[in-house]
Amino acid sequence: MTPSIQTIRDDFSLLDEWEDRYRYVIELGEGLPPFPEAERTAANKVPGCVSQVWL
Repeated sequence: MTPSIQTIRDDFSLLDEWEDRYRYVIELGEGLPPFPEAERTAANKVPGCVSQVWL
């Protein structure tokens, strides 16, 4: 089950260290299904990210 935006915001606000926030975001991503290849376009890519990230 994917948490709501409010739950994510509430959880994120409890994390003071950037490492903890980073770890939390990674954990959220690991719980998602793979992003469809057809959606991996330049328009959906996050610019400036070291990793390849699409939204």
